[in-house]
Amino acid sequence: MAVDGNMGSGLAAMNVANAAMGAAAMVVGQYYMTQINDQFDQINGELDKIATFQDKEYQSKIYALVAEV
Repeated sequence: MAVDGNMGSGLAAMNVANAAMGAAAMVVGQYYMTQINDQFDQINGELDKIATFQDKEYQSKIYALVAEV
């Protein structure tokens, strides 16, 4: 099947636009993945603080029991 000149150039332009949109989508996706990763790092830091606090609380209860016995 033959493609006339105007249709062929239109398809080429659509391919270029499609490639540009794909690249833009990757850049935007990477940006949001970085934002999500930063949020997870922040949440992880807060969870570490909570875990440390609970460990110290547990240890203090054990020390209090040992001292009482």
